[in-house]
Amino acid sequence: MSSRSATFVASAIAIITTTAAAPTAPLTPAEAARIDASSFPAPGEPSLAEIRHATERFRNVNVALAEGYIRDPANMCETAEMTGQP
Repeated sequence: MSSRSATFVASAIAIITTTAAAPTAPLTPAEAARIDASSFPAPGEPSLAEIRHATERFRNVNVALAEGYIRDPANMCETAEMTGQP
């Protein structure tokens, strides 16, 4: 591969990886307020209290397993950062 071809390939890779990792547009104030844990749910969404009530029993892992939940085969734990959240 010539030096010019190598430079072109390296530049293309840099552009592709930089573009793929580029952040999305900034949040609007309304979107930011929706992410805030103290905000109110949108119509049709459960409140934080309702979610906590519905999932309380799963704080005991044995209950979750008994109800059919399984450990992630990839042993991967999702984090807020992985889902694009702050």
